[in-house]
Amino acid sequence: MKTVLIPALVLLLTLPAPAQTEALPGRLSLLDRDGDNRISQEEAGDRPFFRIADRNSDGFVTAGEAA
Repeated sequence: MKTVLIPALVLLLTLPAPAQTEALPGRLSLLDRDGDNRISQEEAGDRPFFRIADRNSDGFVTAGEAA
C-alpha cells in the first residue's frame, strides 16, 4: 500500500499550480462567461476598458490586471 501512496503523493506535489486562481473583482466576474477567472477579448466585446486593462497584452484581463 505504501508503495502506491508515495509515488502518488510525489506526483501530486510536482503538478503545477493553476495559472489563475484569483477571482475577478466585482462586476467583471459577470463578463467571464467560461469561468476561467479571466476576461478574453471575445468576452469583453467592444468595451473600451479591455485594451487598457490588458496590461501585458496577452489577450486576457486577469484579476491582477483588473485590481
